[in-house]
Amino acid sequence: MDYKQAFLSQLENSYLGVQIQDAKDLFSQDLGSQDSGSQDSLSKEALKKSGFINLLQMKSKYFQHIKTLLEKEELNHNIYTKLYNFFSSYLNETGTPFFYDTPMHKNIYAKVYTNSKDTSLFYKTQNLYYVKSDTIYHDAEITSEDFAYTFIFDTSYFAPNADNAKNKAIFKFTIEENIRIYVLNDKESLKDLPPVFKQNSTELSEDFLKALKNEKIMLKEEEIKKILNSYKRQNEIDFFIHKNAKAFLEEQFSLWLFKHTVDELTHWSKEKIDELNTLKRVAFKIIDFIADFEEELKAIWCKPKFAKRVEYVFSLDRIDSALLDSIINDEGFKAQLKEWQELKLVDEYFEIKNISDEKYKFLPLDTKHFSKTTKYKILSSFKDIESTLNGELIKSDNFQALNTLLPKYQNKVDLIYIDPPFNTGSDFEYKDKFQDSTWLTLMENRLELAKEFLSDRGSFYLHLDENADYRGKELFNEFFDDMEHKKITFDTNATKDDEADLFGYKSFGNNFVLKSSTILFCKKENSIFNKLWKPNRNTSLLNLGQLDLIGIPKIESPKKIIDYEYKIEKWSNGKLDYKDIDIKDEKIYPLGDIWNDLYSFTQSEMRVSENVSFYSSQKPENMLRRIIQSSSNQDDIVMDFFAGSGTTLAVAHKFNRKYLGVEMGEHFYEKYRVFNKDTKQYEHRLGLLGRIKNVLAGDIEFCAVDKQRRSSLSKMINFKGGGAFRYYELESYEESLSNCEYVLDKDSIIDYRKSRKLIKALNKGETISLDMSGYRKDFDILHTMANVLGLRIQRLFLDSKGIECVEFDNGDIVSSDSVDLCKYPKLTNLIWWER
Repeated sequence: MDYKQAFLSQLENSYLGVQIQDAKDLFSQDLGSQDSGSQDSLSKEALKKSGFINLLQMKSKYFQHIKTLLEKEELNHNIYTKLYNFFSSYLNETGTPFFYDTPMHKNIYAKVYTNSKDTSLFYKTQNLYYVKSDTIYHDAEITSEDFAYTFIFDTSYFAPNADNAKNKAIFKFTIEENIRIYVLNDKESLKDLPPVFKQNSTELSEDFLKALKNEKIMLKEEEIKKILNSYKRQNEIDFFIHKNAKAFLEEQFSLWLFKHTVDELTHWSKEKIDELNTLKRVAFKIIDFIADFEEELKAIWCKPKFAKRVEYVFSLDRIDSALLDSIINDEGFKAQLKEWQELKLVDEYFEIKNISDEKYKFLPLDTKHFSKTTKYKILSSFKDIESTLNGELIKSDNFQALNTLLPKYQNKVDLIYIDPPFNTGSDFEYKDKFQDSTWLTLMENRLELAKEFLSDRGSFYLHLDENADYRGKELFNEFFDDMEHKKITFDTNATKDDEADLFGYKSFGNNFVLKSSTILFCKKENSIFNKLWKPNRNTSLLNLGQLDLIGIPKIESPKKIIDYEYKIEKWSNGKLDYKDIDIKDEKIYPLGDIWNDLYSFTQSEMRVSENVSFYSSQKPENMLRRIIQSSSNQDDIVMDFFAGSGTTLAVAHKFNRKYLGVEMGEHFYEKYRVFNKDTKQYEHRLGLLGRIKNVLAGDIEFCAVDKQRRSSLSKMINFKGGGAFRYYELESYEESLSNCEYVLDKDSIIDYRKSRKLIKALNKGETISLDMSGYRKDFDILHTMANVLGLRIQRLFLDSKGIECVEFDNGDIVSSDSVDLCKYPKLTNLIWWER
């Protein structure tokens, strides 16, 4: 075996990961020069595909220097053998260094750090940032076993996922001289072509089988499936970034070198010592190159992200009546009216002349529909727009959102509730090899940031099931060790009849019926905690429905039931007030840590009244009501960065809390398309944004999934509607990658000092200013500034030239066409991030 070539090949495969189609052809082109001389420029114009393609192409070019450097070294067979054995254990398919292939027989020593704790949680992907899981599809040709037929896979219409959005591939086909299969995103691309597979199935479609038969293609179904499944499994990848690649690899190499050389040394000859020094020198040089690029990826991942496509939604009662004529006469009002009709907030008989009627006062007006002039007439009518808002919704990977929003919300959030993926292998598609480890990394990255958001009165709730609750406890011990920890057991099948749920859909598996999930709860010594009480719901005459009583202590250290006043929160005359409840002779009980008295999603009563858009993952509103009432008060900030269908945010709105919601999926918007496998038709489901708009409109009855629904909670508390919120997207990691522009020096090494990001957005005059208007029209520098600088927006308006301007709460007035980077140096991290 030629270990030199084997090592170079192995290092290239491990470091570069999946090979990019036509990458070598791309880099053989003359891409021009950014400076005079021989410097190459890897410009975004030359990179035709996504940000991750850009990333892997940059690595391909970068690796050529490592390869050239190694080929100049005169190393013996023994050194190459050791280099091969070490690096094969520490680089995954995308070149990220970690404990990738470290079985016991390799005698890998992992140094596990401990501090004041007795033990430290260890998992293979520790000290990494989890970026995404994806499958990289290539153009390919696969020939049948008898060489009679060729399957040609065409990916020209396929775009890889942005961040960790769930964008599954579908396969459609044509049969001409060969069998051509188009790999598409799960959208209506090439909708005139029939699908290869049945919807949501691994079974071949009848159209596909019929077409093969008509063309007299004699292949067995088993062989066709083998070819297709082989292609589908080709490159399933978890993308990570190491937090400190250089220190990790150098430490692991030192540990590895000690083990694998001491056993060989029977005598310490000069030649052997020289060989070991050469081995270490070359290994550390390779580590330097790998770590240098990994540091750049980390810097891009951790940089704050631009806000984009920022819009506001106001119920009509919040709008100055003097603006109604401008709104109605704006060309965009037609789109607004259409949206109201699609959301079933008005019917086809709605007449604009009646828009001021009482019954329409809570219709949600979305600024996205209107001209810039009308939009800013609305926005500039508010003297303190932040105080007007009930909350904000952000479409983003939640790590990027937490990282970007931290300056604005640090130590200001009073309650965090999250219901993350449960690590089942189907709800979140990690590569199976590292499922537990990847889940821990994803959660660790986010919990570490989330803790910084909590106020000194804050509490954290983490909702998990049996697949992940024990892992969640380990993470809580790791990051919230200074807080009190409790566990709540939520009965997911609660009904009026304790035995009725035995005949639910979970009843017939070969196992005990799963009837509960776990809510881990931690709070500080000064955290808000409103003690809740509940009546015996089977005998109570209080007519509270699912509501609990809020116990307000009458004395400093209450010991008896009579030491409390009992209230519920209910809307009256446009305000959420406490309403006194006389418990009389009722038997009431303090709320315990087993919640088996709330109707769950799985029961018909809740399915009829509350389900919005998801068949199985939605939590009942009364469960979130209980958490929100226990651990927050009115005007406190509630955050959910796994917002899903928006139950946390909807309940927070109804109980007059401020809220901050983050969601990445396409169901973020008003509606989204799903395929109903029973009706074989596409359906429009109400998404997160549509749900919150519906809440503003009064949480009226609407059609979702297959039934008419209305929240029972809104009826219980007499919620009528009204409010305002902001929503926007954040620049994704993928966009950051695709916007990178790098300069290579004469040795094909990236010169990070001369490389710039978003350089075309800079104006150099008397001051250096950032102007996004000619670069990305959907990037909003004013709202980006609020996030990055931790400022509150007081006013938004147009100046005399029609340029968007902002007045912040510190008194600064800034125009979007010229932001002085000398005055706001923190903004430079958006385009020149520190390494």
